[in-house]
Amino acid sequence: MSGDAGGRGYRETLFSPVRHGTAVDKIVDKLLTAIALGEFGEGDQLPTERELVEQFHVSRATVREAISRLSRQGIVEVRRGRFGGMFVSGGFSKEVSAAARRTLEADWPQLTKLLDVRSLVEGMIAATAADRLTAAAGRRISAAMAAHAAASTPREVRASDRDFHIAIAEAARNPYLLELRDDLAASVGVNFGLEPYVEDPTLTRRARRQHKELARAILARDAARASKVARRHFRINFDTVQTVRRRVGAE
Repeated sequence: MSGDAGGRGYRETLFSPVRHGTAVDKIVDKLLTAIALGEFGEGDQLPTERELVEQFHVSRATVREAISRLSRQGIVEVRRGRFGGMFVSGGFSKEVSAAARRTLEADWPQLTKLLDVRSLVEGMIAATAADRLTAAAGRRISAAMAAHAAASTPREVRASDRDFHIAIAEAARNPYLLELRDDLAASVGVNFGLEPYVEDPTLTRRARRQHKELARAILARDAARASKVARRHFRINFDTVQTVRRRVGAE
């Protein structure tokens, strides 16, 4: 019984947002930090009100106040109608930089541990995918890798990167591994389930090179090699977050 309770407490600590300030302040800072990390770029649609309510465990009124504040700052545009929603209308700004600095400094000790766990888990997933690979899964991995290589915009790069790693996770044929991967991705990515991404051509080239190496190892059913490459590949997330942390610290 005590072991179960301890496990739940650890999981809640690991995967819950770090709380600071008021609920509205927290949501504003988290959204601005996600923009700083490149999880949402200019023109991208933010999660819906309902999704934010569920994500942060707050009332709809709290979410609306946070979005209203971002709208007044010119960072978010609220569009009505059939194709409406909340869209990012501004990029890196003084407000974005300040929020990212507050969040990353407060969360840094936890975030570095999460990034470490993420690389270890991704290594395990890649090795399992190599062991259990089917012909259909191999085709999905190859197609996803090609889509990422062909992506030309930050939005396409983010989406195709996610598709590539989901294809690998699904090849492991264990839904609990996929759930664990999504939980870690959400925690590392400021709780939105997206990978941190900086519009840095060097990191994009590095990711594409490592994607090919990782796909080659999995398709060759080389579990040890796949695990090693995956762990090294997910160092990109640490480097990305560290780059933003240095940038907002300097500003």
